Amino acid sequence: MREILFRGKSVHNGKWLYGFFIMQDGRYPCIYCRPEGDYEGYRDYKDYEVHLETVGQFTGLLDVNGNKIFEGDMDSKGVWELKAAHTIVGNIHGEDHV
Repeated sequence: MREILFRGKSVHNGKWLYGFFIMQDGRYPCIYCRPEGDYEGYRDYKDYEVHLETVGQFTGLLDVNGNKIFEGDMDSKGVWELKAAHTIVGNIHGEDHV
């Protein structure tokens, strides 16, 4: 199963926050997560307002260094362009697959 994870930059200190994305009161984009270093459980989760233009969802892919790739991430040439990793066309184990 794919990990569902969002990130966004805090409006208060500019740090990246990772967790669930919510719209607080239908107006304020927030990442719902635990405070850094707090691992007591879900009861300690809080919502932190983030800049909407920085919000991205984890794509399920990792870069060559093992870092998670989020929507809107940039490589050295610009924004990552996600394409199918491969396409199989032809005869596999005696059966036709496309």
